[in-house]
Amino acid sequence: MRFVFVRLVKTRLVILLIVGLLFAAGIAHLVIAERLLLLRSFFPVVSFLSIASINCSEGAPEWMDMTLKDAALTMKSSSNQLVYISPAGQAYHCESGWEDGVFTKNISKYTRFRYASLTKLLTADAVLKLERDGKLYTQQTLDELFLLADEVVDQRVKEITLKHLLNHQAGFDRLLSSDPLFSHNKMSWCPQDLLVLEGIRLDFEPGDRASYSNLGYCLLGAVIEKITGKPYRQYMEQQYGLNSTGIKFIDGPYLEDEVAYNFYFSDFYGVGYYKFFDFYALSSSAGLSGSAFGLASLLHGLDSLDITELEHKLDMYSCAYHKFRFCYIDGVNAFRPVAGKWTIYSQGGFLPGSSALAAVDGFGGLIVWVGGGAPLGGDSENEKFITQLYWRLDAHYKR
Repeated sequence: MRFVFVRLVKTRLVILLIVGLLFAAGIAHLVIAERLLLLRSFFPVVSFLSIASINCSEGAPEWMDMTLKDAALTMKSSSNQLVYISPAGQAYHCESGWEDGVFTKNISKYTRFRYASLTKLLTADAVLKLERDGKLYTQQTLDELFLLADEVVDQRVKEITLKHLLNHQAGFDRLLSSDPLFSHNKMSWCPQDLLVLEGIRLDFEPGDRASYSNLGYCLLGAVIEKITGKPYRQYMEQQYGLNSTGIKFIDGPYLEDEVAYNFYFSDFYGVGYYKFFDFYALSSSAGLSGSAFGLASLLHGLDSLDITELEHKLDMYSCAYHKFRFCYIDGVNAFRPVAGKWTIYSQGGFLPGSSALAAVDGFGGLIVWVGGGAPLGGDSENEKFITQLYWRLDAHYKR
């Protein structure tokens, strides 16, 4: 009888402990949720102050000021840099916001931001340059380069070409299967152990459609290493002179001259998000940082972003460029709103608390924007932002 009583007491204590833990977790969740709601309710004030702080270089076209307003309102970014290099080669820049929170030092043209997926533009350019130099060809398969086993779980893996990787058509769909580059608190198997490819199953037939993939660009980084015999970071520094433009790779923690990001609209990750990701693995897909001016200076003049070449490739491709992120051409998304008369070629970038966009317009102008915030909507807000940019540029060129 005593044994039954003791057991009953222990059971009740365990139940009380579980209930207590659940209650504490609920309270913690409410505190965090309430804090986010409070921050978000305050953001209209922050965005108003950010817009009031916009400062542009002499002669900057009016659309740049308007685009920084869009960045604050649509992309929820309180700190921004925007650079425009006109078709004639004239460079203009605008900045807004502060380096370390409201009313601290103003953002300058040299402030460091994370480029996130804008990194992919340089990875794609490096691959295409190696092709021009005769060191690879983009119709090569991964199987040819990395000699996969005869027996693999999904034979379609052997059909993946470098062109598929460039255009996000390799069969990886991060909405259907996990993205190893952004698996929470886990080391990515790419680029360290490429034989994992032998055991994966693709989400669709390579070449059938486009599905944005960080993994594809990690694999392209591994291809660059294989062909050149050099670590990706070392090769990119040598080829592009990154340090001379202030561009650096991120290892995770924030650099001393880096902006403080706002996480007002990040439901899960906060300022310490970098602790949960493998930034070495992200080198070729989302690993670079610097200023918008530094990146624009580097991108301007790249063969892979030449408007004549892009327009020629678009004529050769058959893809739905009226749909956002449906049509990729050697690493850039070709997009034209239904009522539009020309095409904009872009690459967006997102990390927790930060957003970015680089684009070549249909007239040959180059635009680079980096921001210290990110919206809840993700892709939908990015589409809205680039559509706003498209029509502002359209009006500019019609004048």
